[in-house]
Amino acid sequence: MCATALTYFFIDILIKKTKSNFKLSNFLIYVLLATICDVMPLRKINKIIAQNTIDRF
Repeated sequence: MCATALTYFFIDILIKKTKSNFKLSNFLIYVLLATICDVMPLRKINKIIAQNTIDRF
């Protein structure tokens, strides 16, 4: 898992705890791009991120 994905999940938890209206899912494409640029294998959670991102667009 790349650092961008970990940061994404951390910020997602932070948004839920603070009950903010910020839409973090709009930035999921950047998490996928960072995962691919880091040449991470698309297994387990990385594959789920990729599938969800591609389904959104």
